[in-house]
Amino acid sequence: MEEKKNPGGSHNEICQVRKLYIDDLSANRLKKLAPKSTSALASRGTIHSTHITIIISGGSGKGQARHFFDAALACIIDAVNLKSVTKVYETSSAQSITEITRNNVLPVANEGHDQVIILLSGDGGVNDVVDTLYRSRRTEAYCCPVIVPIPLGTGNALATSYGYLKGQTMGLSALLQGKRMPLPVFKISISPQASYLINEGQERVPIPAQNAVIEIWGAVVCSWGLHASLVANSDSKHYRQFGAERFRMAATELLYPSNGSNPHQYKGRVQYKTNSLGEWISADRSLHSYILVTLVSQLEKGFLISPASTEPDNMLRLVEIPDMSGDEIMSIMDAAYAHGQHTKMNGVGYHEITALKIHFQEEDEEWRRICVDGKIIEVGLDGTMTLEMEKQGLVDIIVNQ
Repeated sequence: MEEKKNPGGSHNEICQVRKLYIDDLSANRLKKLAPKSTSALASRGTIHSTHITIIISGGSGKGQARHFFDAALACIIDAVNLKSVTKVYETSSAQSITEITRNNVLPVANEGHDQVIILLSGDGGVNDVVDTLYRSRRTEAYCCPVIVPIPLGTGNALATSYGYLKGQTMGLSALLQGKRMPLPVFKISISPQASYLINEGQERVPIPAQNAVIEIWGAVVCSWGLHASLVANSDSKHYRQFGAERFRMAATELLYPSNGSNPHQYKGRVQYKTNSLGEWISADRSLHSYILVTLVSQLEKGFLISPASTEPDNMLRLVEIPDMSGDEIMSIMDAAYAHGQHTKMNGVGYHEITALKIHFQEEDEEWRRICVDGKIIEVGLDGTMTLEMEKQGLVDIIVNQ
C-alpha cells in the first residue's frame, strides 16, 4: 500500500464522478454539511484531535474509489480544515487494508487516541479492519476506532443496511451528521486446514490455527451454499464490470448448470441455537441449497435478506433453504427483492439465533467454500465451523439515521 499526500485526477474525471455519485451535489453545498458534535469527525474529543485515516481501495467495485475521493471527499476534508490530521492510503494488493490496519490504525488505538477510518471500499475492506483489530494484541489504553464505510465496492451490505445510500451523498452526510454506535461483530471458529481464496480463486492463503482452531471475525454475513458459491464464482474482472448484477449472473449459472443438471446439493449437518441457554437444534436434512447468517438487513440495495433486522440490534438471523430446483430457488431470491417476502414462503427457514454449527460432508473442495463478509474461505475436508456473537466491542460505526 502507499500513503498519498495529494491524490489527484483530471478535471473531467472529477466532474464526471461527482455527477455519477452525488447527483451534481456541488462542492459549495458539500461544505455546508457541517459536522455535528456527535459525528464521526467530531468524535469523542474535538474535531481536530481526531486521527483520520482514509483508505482508497482501487480494486473494489468498478474502481471508482479514487475518483470519488477527488470529486467529493477531498472537498469535505478541505472545507472543515482537517488536512493536518488526515492520512490517505491507496491499496496495492489484497493485503493492503490488513497491513494499514495493523501498522497504522492499531498503534493509534493502542495509544488511546480517537480515530476515524473512512473506507472507500466494499464489505471486504470492513472485514479486513475488523478481523485485524480483533486478532491483534491490544493495550489497556485501547480506544475503539470508528468505521465509516463509503459504499464503493460491489458488495456494500453494511453501508446499505446502515443508511449510507439515503439521500445523494454516498455516505458523506453520514460521515458529517450520523450517529456513532458500537458495531456488532460475530466470531467464527473453524477446524484447521482452512485457506482464504484470493486472486480470483487461483491462490490459497492458509489461515494459521491457534490451539487447533482458526478464529475469524465478521460484521456482515457468513454463508455456505448458493450465496457463498455465487460470491466466489463472480469474483473476477469479467464479472466485476457488471457491478452488483454480477451476483445474479453467477447465481443463474449455479441454478441452471450448462449440462442441464439440477443445482448442486450441498451436503452437511447444520445445527443452531435459538437462545444462549438452549440445546442445539438440528436441521431435519443433510442436503441444503442456502445457509446464511447475517447481522444486517440488506445484502445489496433492495435485496432484503433479513426483514426483521434493524441495525444495529446485535441479533444473528439465519436464512436456510433445503435442496430445491433452480426455479424454486430463483423464485425465493426474487421474493427477497419484494420487501423480504421470501421469509414467508414454504420451505424457507428464518430464525433468530445465538449460534450456528456446520459439519461439512463434501468431498469436492468447491462445495466447502464459505463466504465471510465477501471473503471466500475454503474449509478442509470433513471440517467444521461454529459461529456466535462476539461479546467484546472493539470497533464503532456511524449510522445514518
